[in-house]
Amino acid sequence: MIRRPPRSTHCISSAASDVYKRQVLFFAVAVFANPPRVLQDNSINDFIYGLLRGLGELGDYTQLFPCAWELEEVIGMFCEALRCLKDHHGTNLEECLHMLLEACRRLRDQLAPCAEGLEVLMTFFRNIDMIGIDILVEKFKKNQKEMLNFVNLAYNNCKETNYKDLGLYLGELLNLLFLTGVA
Repeated sequence: MIRRPPRSTHCISSAASDVYKRQVLFFAVAVFANPPRVLQDNSINDFIYGLLRGLGELGDYTQLFPCAWELEEVIGMFCEALRCLKDHHGTNLEECLHMLLEACRRLRDQLAPCAEGLEVLMTFFRNIDMIGIDILVEKFKKNQKEMLNFVNLAYNNCKETNYKDLGLYLGELLNLLFLTGVA
């Protein structure tokens, strides 16, 4: 917090005024020398926006920006899990869903500190540890056509680096796996 000199200090060169000027200068240098990464990279903002809309979260997603500074790695994990699910042909579905689950956990670990008030997102985060891999496999097989549709749509946006649509279709997939039909 920047402290201002008292109003009774009329002299421009008073000690209180000098302290204020140093505080303002320090604050300006600190902010502009190290701008937040999410302000530099709109693709992360687009991903968060799409993901929350796909999950059905209608809250203000901008509150997540301070926690989203290293989502590139998590997005890469999601894209790898989507590639695995797209090409699984029923043989390693459980392994692919483990990859997806691990990406979800990393996403939760990073975004949860900033997610207060985003009820759908917080429910998704809680369900990550409540739903076992066997239930995920069962849900995926039960709705395989719809699930694979979202997997393909999301994966195609990984390749095209269209992060808003990647987030949207990934959010729809995660909604089906972690939110739909969960008591």
